[in-house]
Amino acid sequence: PARALEPPLACRAATADCLASMRRFDEHVWISAADSLDLGAEETIELEFSGAPGPLGLVLAARQSFVSTYLFYQTIAFAGRAAASWLANLERLGPAAIANGLAMMRAVGTIEVQVAGEDGPWRTVGRYGEPGPIATDLTILPLGEVSSGRAIKVRLRMARGAWRVGYAALASIGDPVVPIALEPVRVTRDGAVDSLALVRLRDPQRYLVTYPGDRY
Repeated sequence: PARALEPPLACRAATADCLASMRRFDEHVWISAADSLDLGAEETIELEFSGAPGPLGLVLAARQSFVSTYLFYQTIAFAGRAAASWLANLERLGPAAIANGLAMMRAVGTIEVQVAGEDGPWRTVGRYGEPGPIATDLTILPLGEVSSGRAIKVRLRMARGAWRVGYAALASIGDPVVPIALEPVRVTRDGAVDSLALVRLRDPQRYLVTYPGDRY
């Protein structure tokens, strides 16, 4: 559990003040222009939070731009006539079969999270993201040992123009919890009991196929 979410006091980037985009989880996001010569050119965002008792985590909401999508299709173009075989291996064996083929996407598909130590140097505490998805993802990254009673500075390192960052907050992390899984006990379809749908939903080896207009 993450409690007591605290918005940043300050947010600084090379191109502009980013505080307004980071304080609320809404449609306003911060993004910069990609480098015209090097899509892997990095930028940093520095966030500052007031001190809080630990353990702490950084809550971050972000989604990728279309830079990684462009690189994926460019990779297919580089494959030339072998593109069909390349994609077939991806389908059969997963990303591990074409690890080198995803290298360009991975170069822009990660945000490195760093925290400033008491004596100044930055230390990396984790990485966020994966190449490809362009839907907003909300996650929390534990910051490790952070001294309380002082301002906490966090730095995000990423490829320029590759990410839309829309929210950042500092949260107090509670003890781990074990979720309780509850299976459905009754399914209705358009007001009538649907026993077959219930069987399919309770069996992990079967599927309930729905169509436009279905209401369960």
